Amino acid sequence: MSAGNLTGIGDGQLTKIILDTVPSSISFRDTENRILYINKHAAERYLLLAGAYDSAREWSPEDFLGKSLTEIFGEGVMAETEDLIASVVTSGEAITDREFVGPRSSGIFMLSITPLVDDQQHIVGTLTVATDVTKRRTEERAARQGDTFNRAIMANLIDAIIVIDKHDTIRTFNQAAEKLFGYRADAMIGRPVSELMTEADRDHHQGYIDRYLATGKSKILGKGPREVIGRHQNGEPMPLELNIGRIDGEGEVLFVGSLRDISRRKEAERALQQSQGEAAMAQQLLADAIDSIPEGFALYDADRRLILHNETLRRMYPNTVDEFERGATFDEILLAAARSGAVADAFGREDEWIAERSRTFGEVGDGIEQQLADGRWILISDRTTRDGGVVSVRTDITELKQREDELRQAQKMEALGQLTGGVAHDFNNLLAIMMGNIALLEEELGPDN
Repeated sequence: MSAGNLTGIGDGQLTKIILDTVPSSISFRDTENRILYINKHAAERYLLLAGAYDSAREWSPEDFLGKSLTEIFGEGVMAETEDLIASVVTSGEAITDREFVGPRSSGIFMLSITPLVDDQQHIVGTLTVATDVTKRRTEERAARQGDTFNRAIMANLIDAIIVIDKHDTIRTFNQAAEKLFGYRADAMIGRPVSELMTEADRDHHQGYIDRYLATGKSKILGKGPREVIGRHQNGEPMPLELNIGRIDGEGEVLFVGSLRDISRRKEAERALQQSQGEAAMAQQLLADAIDSIPEGFALYDADRRLILHNETLRRMYPNTVDEFERGATFDEILLAAARSGAVADAFGREDEWIAERSRTFGEVGDGIEQQLADGRWILISDRTTRDGGVVSVRTDITELKQREDELRQAQKMEALGQLTGGVAHDFNNLLAIMMGNIALLEEELGPDN
């Protein structure tokens, strides 16, 4: 309403307009607690209360004038308010900001009662102002409950939570952060978060924030966990996992960081790396040892796929090296060996030989002999492992086979010698008889016969 629109309005009417505009219940009482005036807001409140008290009656604001609330609603309905007004009339001392619950739990109100005096400073009545603060108190209670809930969450979080503003100042420092860094929260709130960083990161931190606020671009904000190094109160560096997010609150930008100590994980990673290194070294030593043995060695998994073999085996079957390198199955290696002509036993009967060898794979513990196309002889010994795999060992027995041949030849010659010796002995016996008979005849016939 402009000043021009107030022209012609009397002072009393203007006062009423102003009082009716105030969002509080305003009333004037005399010294007997009788209502002399209520504004529009108070009238609405009293009408609601009266309707709940006596719904059969048609109530109007004029029904309240010249009466006390006790006369209208009976004893006890507004007793607390009436007693407060009476005490102000008696003492002459105002009551301000007295909180009370309205009748029939109609809301929470903030009550102020001021004594009214005349020119001779005699108390002639009171001014009461009741402001409904139900919504405010509900919001405050919700906020307190929310704060309590948030504090409980923050106190029980495993991760350290630190909230900072754009000036690098710590606003929140939960119990997990106290435990992680060794500082009390009251000692860190208001301090720069860079004090928790190493010198290497401290110099660049504020620059990151400034660039983000200027450009809106960040390599770390909301990009998931990243590993950083924090500084404990005792000065020791700590490996941490950090997540950073943004909070847009009441006209300011805040940044929340959740941090987790990953010292044990880093130790486990180092131990794992060391273990893997040692395992790799042991595996290499094993492979070197296997390569150095004169027997051909192959290890197959439960699916009959080659997972390990040595150089000796490659030299025994040079035409199947490609299959060895790609980790082929045993059946694929058999097929390659048969087709390449590497095995003399398979000549002209490849399919039959492949089927027979595939069937006995892993079951020839006592060994089977196999002749290669180049004349060498191989003894094959298979053993099944606990997990269903097969260890296959091939021993070159060519020299042994040659010695067996030589032994058999020597045995043949020995038998022939024994035979010829016997024949000669028997013939010699016959000759001895013949020579004896000739000697006898020679004696009988005489020298001149």
